[in-house]
Amino acid sequence: MALFGKKEKQEEVQQELDMLVTTTENIGRPYEVLGLVTAKTRKTIDFDYETTTNELVQRAMRIEADAIVGFKYEISNTGSITDIIAYGTAVKFK
Repeated sequence: MALFGKKEKQEEVQQELDMLVTTTENIGRPYEVLGLVTAKTRKTIDFDYETTTNELVQRAMRIEADAIVGFKYEISNTGSITDIIAYGTAVKFK
């Protein structure tokens, strides 16, 4: 039972985090720039991009953004530690 509950909770959180996240700045509709958003994840094993991207989306939602444009990842390794930094520009549709 606990396993099903956890999966349902993850799916619920993912639905709440639905937001346009794109590498391009031309999204086919006018928008106002709210500012840069960043998120960082540090892992020693088995890192994933989804965790970092979800954190980035949560930060954009806090400032009432509708989308993130110019999205990029930076990855650095130091020994067994991997840092994933995600960043982009939070925007609000006009």
